[in-house]
Amino acid sequence: MRRRNITEIIIMLGFFILYQSLSLYAETFTLSDQALMALDWDADTWFDPAHTAVITDVRNVAGPGVEFDIYYPGNQAEDASMMWLSSKWGGNGSLADIDIHNYEAFALQFTILSIDGSSSSAITNPLIVGAAINLTDTSHAFKPEILRLSGPVSETSTTTSDAALIETIGFTAYIPYWWYDDNNPNPWNPDGSDITLLVQAADGAVVIPEPATINILGLGVLFLLRKRKK
Repeated sequence: MRRRNITEIIIMLGFFILYQSLSLYAETFTLSDQALMALDWDADTWFDPAHTAVITDVRNVAGPGVEFDIYYPGNQAEDASMMWLSSKWGGNGSLADIDIHNYEAFALQFTILSIDGSSSSAITNPLIVGAAINLTDTSHAFKPEILRLSGPVSETSTTTSDAALIETIGFTAYIPYWWYDDNNPNPWNPDGSDITLLVQAADGAVVIPEPATINILGLGVLFLLRKRKK
């Protein structure tokens, strides 16, 4: 009887360990405000010709989240996309090579705050956003969500990934120029638009990297920015 009890305990313990291991792999991670401030590479400069949307200002505001001002010079393909990242392929790469093998997805929450200085709910222009992450160690993608000042103004994008390490991470925000034709005119200004977007950690997700680590990474970004200004 005693041997049977011991066997049952061992089996139960094995199931518990297996359950805990599977739970780890089911977790979603997100980025802190400091990590969002460490994003520093416009991946759209890789296109030929390079896409022309630019980040004009970044603010770590009071409360959760970081505000990004994005300028889109027009409403066509070459004007319409912004992919702002930390990557081993460009910029300082502060968040590259962080171990994410215990996570199955990356998530960020997005809120559109204004278009050309207005927050009117009468504005229906759509903006597509997404949390961008390398899917494996050789490719990347994002889960698209649609924001409008007319609603919804906020959405959480959750992108699954099988990668063991971060190679590319951040977000994308772009104008869906291909939705429109002569019978359905593009509502975005052909002469350009300024958008303010709040990006923040997703509720319920694990924040990485640890605060002490990101403080060190932040010093590296600050050094790089000062070096560029010189």
